[in-house]
Amino acid sequence: MKRKTILITVAIAMIVAALALGNVPTSAKPADTYTIDWYTINGGGTMSTSGSPYTLSGTIGQSEAGAISGGNYKLSGGFWSVIDSLSKLFLPLILR
Repeated sequence: MKRKTILITVAIAMIVAALALGNVPTSAKPADTYTIDWYTINGGGTMSTSGSPYTLSGTIGQSEAGAISGGNYKLSGGFWSVIDSLSKLFLPLILR
């Protein structure tokens, strides 16, 4: 009889604990993905396009320089220079 009472008490305590823990809100929430897009429009430039493989030249402004990438593509922005169009200097460069 005493053993049966202990088992019933333990079973009830486990059920109450499971119900109490089941209603606790979790603080771990999956992270949302955010993107910050930015654009600027400035003056000046040149224009050029090509077919395959991809070639794109153009300038709307030259106040920003840097690189952006997505998937298998990478776009490196920079400044136009007269010297750049006259001579090409090829240095070892590895891009991931």
